[in-house]
Amino acid sequence: MPRSDSDTSTTLPRRAFLLGLAAAGLGACTKGGLEATAVPTSAPGSATAPAAAAALPTVTTVPVVTTTGAPAITSTTTVRPAPTTSTTPVPRGPAAFVRHGDRSRNEVALTFHTNGDPVLVTRLADALATASVPATLFVIGEWAAGQPALMRRLVADGHELANHTWSHPSLTALSRDAMVEEIVRCRDTLAAFAAAPVRYFRPSAIDVPTDAILDAAGSAGYAVSLGYDVDPLDYTDPGPASIVEAAAAELDRGSIISLHTGHADTITALPGLLALLRSRGLKPVTCSTLLR
Repeated sequence: MPRSDSDTSTTLPRRAFLLGLAAAGLGACTKGGLEATAVPTSAPGSATAPAAAAALPTVTTVPVVTTTGAPAITSTTTVRPAPTTSTTPVPRGPAAFVRHGDRSRNEVALTFHTNGDPVLVTRLADALATASVPATLFVIGEWAAGQPALMRRLVADGHELANHTWSHPSLTALSRDAMVEEIVRCRDTLAAFAAAPVRYFRPSAIDVPTDAILDAAGSAGYAVSLGYDVDPLDYTDPGPASIVEAAAAELDRGSIISLHTGHADTITALPGLLALLRSRGLKPVTCSTLLR
């Protein structure tokens, strides 16, 4: 029996749709590492066509590259977006604990545990800038997140950023997962400001890290947990003269000096500390330079 007009009008678009689907399927092959998944569209007049179009993003002219030297073939199809690539450092073994640099070189590193009153931190930054001295700043992530303008200024001044946990807890009181979270959260916060990869971690509320802390630091991507061999206890506010005297008693070539921002005595002691370094022929550098 001959087909009616209504039968013909239904069959022709369906046949065209099937031919189009077969052609689009050619683009679903994976060549050169690029995968394109064909998604059929609805037949003309279908009430579901607008919903389908809204559900998937459209990418056109997807290149399919061969590896045989032949010219690349391109096709136009609709594909789902590929997942984004993570930039999280690959977990490694436990971090190594380092307390000082090479004793054969006349260099030392000034390191500052960075948080506290931003007015005092700014005064310290001004003093370092006047003396043209770079420092390594072990920044508390929570503090950094609240001081974006000051963080940008510190980086612009040439100081090196380093990780001193997110909230400065007693790390030994935390589970391993909580330790990792503290380190990672600070790491990701500093990445928004750092001019170079943040290379060093220093644990909070402990001088010598435990094996568990070193393991957590390694899991967060840090090869080195950086300590110090000169500690003038400036955070106790003993007075500028006492800070310089205590540093002088421990100072050596390759030393890493532990200091703190947010303390007026530390700012006042800085000229005396720099004079001490000059008197011993020692040059202040960043930790990356000291440990190169």
